[in-house]
Amino acid sequence: QLCVNFQNFAAMAGGVVGVTLVLVVVAGSSHASTLTAASVKNKGTGNCLDLSGSTAFVDTYACVTPTPNNELFWLDTTSHRLRSLIGGCVVAEACSPEPGHPGPQVPSFCAVPCSDAPSNASEWVFVNSSSTPGYGILHLAIGISPRCMASTGSGADAPLELVHCNADDPLQLWQLVAHSEPQQQQRVVIDPSAPSLEFDGLGLLSAGASSRLLLDYPATQRSQILDYLFKPNFGASLQILKVEIGGDCQSTSGTEPSHMHSRNDLGCDRGYESFLLREAKKRNPDIKTWGLSWGVPGWVGNGTYFSDENIAYQTQWVRCMKQAVGVDIDYIGIWNERSYGPMDYAIKLRRSLDAGGFTATKIVLPDTAIPQRLVDEINSNQTFSDSIHALGIHGCGRTPQYKGTFPQKFWCAEDEVSNGWGPARGFASQPLQYFASMNITSTTSWSLIWSVYGSLSPYQNRGAMLANEPWSGHYYVDPTIWIHAAYTQGADIGWHMLLNGTGGGTGLMPDGRSRYLTMVQPADAAQGAGAGAG
Repeated sequence: QLCVNFQNFAAMAGGVVGVTLVLVVVAGSSHASTLTAASVKNKGTGNCLDLSGSTAFVDTYACVTPTPNNELFWLDTTSHRLRSLIGGCVVAEACSPEPGHPGPQVPSFCAVPCSDAPSNASEWVFVNSSSTPGYGILHLAIGISPRCMASTGSGADAPLELVHCNADDPLQLWQLVAHSEPQQQQRVVIDPSAPSLEFDGLGLLSAGASSRLLLDYPATQRSQILDYLFKPNFGASLQILKVEIGGDCQSTSGTEPSHMHSRNDLGCDRGYESFLLREAKKRNPDIKTWGLSWGVPGWVGNGTYFSDENIAYQTQWVRCMKQAVGVDIDYIGIWNERSYGPMDYAIKLRRSLDAGGFTATKIVLPDTAIPQRLVDEINSNQTFSDSIHALGIHGCGRTPQYKGTFPQKFWCAEDEVSNGWGPARGFASQPLQYFASMNITSTTSWSLIWSVYGSLSPYQNRGAMLANEPWSGHYYVDPTIWIHAAYTQGADIGWHMLLNGTGGGTGLMPDGRSRYLTMVQPADAAQGAGAGAG
């Protein structure tokens, strides 16, 4: 569960800045007043119905005490829907393959948005067993020959299946164990002057040809899609747009064109990343922009990436976006998921940008995991350290040992989003958890929109929106859009995130599992621990 408190203390306190307020956070099921949540325990295995991990797969797992939210369900006796406490209705159909891992359908049940659940596979009736008190069968309400839910085994993540109903089969018998955990109150004293770090925003990444088909959409639908992504206080209200600097090379699901096919060529407005940058800025002039190379044409440095020619090539891209597209680039990286090169490369790139008049364009690296070499070089070379604005990492959340180690900002430069309620639920808490564990103040995820022909990519449905049918104009607004909105429509870049354990900043709810985070407006915050430092 996610709880983010956005506080305007000046307004709440009649213009008095620096007051201390007391917030009472109540934990427990938001449905407790009208619905009874229950664990659904199988007689034959002793395991409980479970919504697995960050996916939408419904199977059985060892019953956990206290009952976690992913093992809590309730049977709506009006609609006959078996609903998960954390979202979706249970459908007796196999889920699609887990996003990013093509393969056969998962042989179990699935949780889908209730509005999308087919009635003949999602309307359940619980019938008490006459021979086994306290247990009953769950059968589909629609169908000539009743079929019942059954567990297939006692192992971890044991799948479910539909079988002919047999009230004497222990694998078909389920017990609804009412969950009546009392609400707990936790007094959280919020002090807006407590140590904090600046919030640097949430964003999405267009790269690897993931946005290719968007240009082919009818103008009306294309504009609607762009509004959902970039228009403030409307949809995702993105605060950062990161794009690939096209390099005429296959970068994931296709090839993005370079602004310089050769040394004597220049085409600043090629492809679709410049289009996205322009449209994003048109809708939100305050959005931060970020460019990163996946590769470069072979002529650059005669095949040597870390060359003076590549420094000129990257600087020229920033100039192109400024002069031809009308967009100032806020951040630029070195090389996606590759080495950041010798220290001298970042230093020279910084000097080249400054000489070109782009002093406001900041360098972010390494766009991969943090190697020990980077730690040593930042600590030993001040010029190199001063050239770097932020450390942008992949594999976010896996390196808490670096918390507070660097003078630079600490960002999640590439996280992942996938289609569906399960992945959206998993993503919801990630920016909060990254901040609590690593002081990460910004999260950018791939991809902005999944606009790729399915058969042409090793990945599937890896976007905050789905738009791969330009001929029909159909597009899908994924739940991830609204997860972003929960953050971006509540707090702007520059708000302050109160540090873990101070002033009611971040912490655990009484259930020991859920976290809360507090952000305050800049006027109400003090940079006690050096806001902006990692």
